[in-house]
Amino acid sequence: MLFRLLRLILILALVVSAPPSFEAMAQALGQGAAGLVTDQQKVIQGLTAKTDDLEKKLQQDGEDDASLVDI
Repeated sequence: MLFRLLRLILILALVVSAPPSFEAMAQALGQGAAGLVTDQQKVIQGLTAKTDDLEKKLQQDGEDDASLVDI
């Protein structure tokens, strides 16, 4: 009887303490995803700048074959 009561108390203690840990894990996952998105946005901005630069070079040297080969 005493062991059943102790087991019940232990289970209740685990159930009561579990939700904060799940919330903390979910919050950590959300922060990790936000950081990943920020990093990816920086990469995309860099690629956009490179693409814009190449487009400008192509428009400036569109008639010069040697310049186009260099680009």
